[in-house]
Amino acid sequence: MGTINGDQLRGHLDNMILATLERGEIHGLGILQRLEEAGCGLLKLKEGSLYPALYRLEGA
Repeated sequence: MGTINGDQLRGHLDNMILATLERGEIHGLGILQRLEEAGCGLLKLKEGSLYPALYRLEGA
């Protein structure tokens, strides 16, 4: 099974970020690390996927 990237998560990433933030306040890099840990090595995100989603959520 291959890795899952940001494009494949479109539509789910916002909810994954919110679920991560429910565990406590954390910075962007920490969110990336938590999501990758939760993905058991199958989830590979880049800042280019995460930060636009964070800005979108911040504006909501």
